[in-house]
Amino acid sequence: MDAADLAAVGGVHPDPPGPGLVGRRQAVAAEALGAAKAASAFPNPIVTGSYTKDPPNYHLVAEMPLDLPWLRSPRIGAADAARHAAGYQFAFDRAGILFDVDTSYTRALATAMHAELSRRTADDADSLLRIARLRREVGDVSELDVRLAAVNAGQLRNAAVDDSLTALGDLLSLQLQMGMGGDTAAIRLVDSLSAADDTLGAVARAGEYLPVAAAAARLRSTERALSFTRASRFAPSLQIGFDKGDPGSTAPEQLLPVIGFSLPFPIFNWNGGEITRAAGERDRARAELDLTRRETNAAVAPAPREPLAARDSGRRSAEPRA
Repeated sequence: MDAADLAAVGGVHPDPPGPGLVGRRQAVAAEALGAAKAASAFPNPIVTGSYTKDPPNYHLVAEMPLDLPWLRSPRIGAADAARHAAGYQFAFDRAGILFDVDTSYTRALATAMHAELSRRTADDADSLLRIARLRREVGDVSELDVRLAAVNAGQLRNAAVDDSLTALGDLLSLQLQMGMGGDTAAIRLVDSLSAADDTLGAVARAGEYLPVAAAAARLRSTERALSFTRASRFAPSLQIGFDKGDPGSTAPEQLLPVIGFSLPFPIFNWNGGEITRAAGERDRARAELDLTRRETNAAVAPAPREPLAARDSGRRSAEPRA
């Protein structure tokens, strides 16, 4: 399975498998592509050789299953729809991981800046403690003021240590999400993030959201699988071969052609169990599509308002105060 094959799975970008969920989803996409290729392959012929005492003695028959259109089309359609569903789901999971990493980067950057502010505040408290001690030497402040300054400096130093540990934990967690080691700090955070463009409307205009598209593709796959299950009750095959070794013939070594066909008769088994199972999977996929569409619309509804509120809050925070 090369990168070009993976790229064909629903438009998946041929990146190497990432850590965690990305690697597993790319494996699922590769599995769906393999199933699509297997569904489009033609069946192999079966060659049977036999010997009988009755003339003619030698028999050689090749049986070729007939991959008729009403069998081949739903089988390939089901596998192809499953391939697209895997591609859509992979793209959605990959975008979700990128979003989580971006959020974790912002959170780690915020905690790092907060830890730096706490350290500076603790340094200022230490400076005030030293000043209080010097003023005590000249009799400007009392011993109680020095003790209060010492307590305040100790509390701020403890808070700075806690904030530093929190910032380090967020940084190591970010490195794990990026596929790096989580034992030591290996990256340096830089405040280079900018507000993302409003792509929500463009995505909505381009088509359905990825979870809805994946659920719709799974529904199409189950529908085609149901059609294939119903049609597979009648799967004929063609037989072509020859006989040889008839002593009563004027030419015993002459090859006598054999042509036949086989057609199953569903007398005892009408494949009702498999049809019922396929119908149940179709109904479940239909219900999951409706649920996914409702949940996605509910999750997307507040999304346009949240960036506006965040930008407005940031603008008000940046305004100078009188």
